[in-house]
Amino acid sequence: MIRRGMNAPQPLTLEDRLRIACASWCAANEAKPGRLGRLAINDGGFFTRLENNPGASTTTTTLTRFAEFLADPANWPDGLVAEEALALAHVVGVSGQAGARAEGRAKEVSPRSPGGPGAALRADGSAAA
Repeated sequence: MIRRGMNAPQPLTLEDRLRIACASWCAANEAKPGRLGRLAINDGGFFTRLENNPGASTTTTTLTRFAEFLADPANWPDGLVAEEALALAHVVGVSGQAGARAEGRAKEVSPRSPGGPGAALRADGSAAA
């Protein structure tokens, strides 16, 4: 018989993965979650509602739209997509090609580069220099 410890990590929900990817995008772009919501799904209050309603969830369509936006290098400083965004896209089922088709809005986001080594990957999965 295998006993599973009570301290075993729980898998992340899709909403948790979205929150993590959002935090990475916001840090890289010196922006607030409302800005990401406006750019990705035209809803600046999305993250506020998600945070203020415990147990709240979102539709697969909304998750897909966020994943496509966040997987698009045009929406990240220097085109370097954070690992958390690529992980969200993978779990949601958005391929790199689908992300590349998302509408890039680089002119609307800050040109600041993400900080720290290993913080970002290029769209092809290679490590950023």
